[in-house]
Amino acid sequence: MGKTTALLRTASMPVVMLHLPSIRGISLCCNDGSKLKDDLGDLELFGENMCGIHSIAYSQLESYFYLFAVRRGGYWLSWEEVKFYAQLFDFPTVPEIPIVQPLADFTQKYANEDIALAQWLAANLGEPWTDSVQTAGKIGGYDPKTGKACSEGFVIRNAADFATNNGNLPVQSNEFDNLFQIGASQTC
Repeated sequence: MGKTTALLRTASMPVVMLHLPSIRGISLCCNDGSKLKDDLGDLELFGENMCGIHSIAYSQLESYFYLFAVRRGGYWLSWEEVKFYAQLFDFPTVPEIPIVQPLADFTQKYANEDIALAQWLAANLGEPWTDSVQTAGKIGGYDPKTGKACSEGFVIRNAADFATNNGNLPVQSNEFDNLFQIGASQTC
């Protein structure tokens, strides 16, 4: 895999068929000798393609591509660095939930990790996460069949930089092992 390969969700397989405009544009930027390729150096950009409609469509997209991670060598960069590179290359980042109460407050209070995480999300969202995914969220999510408001789940990552895989969870060597994914399979 080259330094500027377009990657899918798992970050393990390069894009082979470039049929969606946003992915095609990013791939061409990275593979045809254009400025973006030259500027990336040893950075790898990872994002969400929002062009295709699956179970959720969006009415308030800023772009068809949202950056969610940047990797350099064996390290995922901090969230602040991801936002820096997003601004540098003019990509929006995935919507961010302001954290007003630290997770540690809840992991100390609740022995059950699922309950601690659910309570922490409710404190920061102002409602249970199961209710939050039934709203349009920050980018206008809706069920394309019914028009009913809904949004995807949440990915919660360490804000600091971290090793690509330091053994925290049993994942592939090139995947995150410092995050939670909640409700991503939830549909409207």
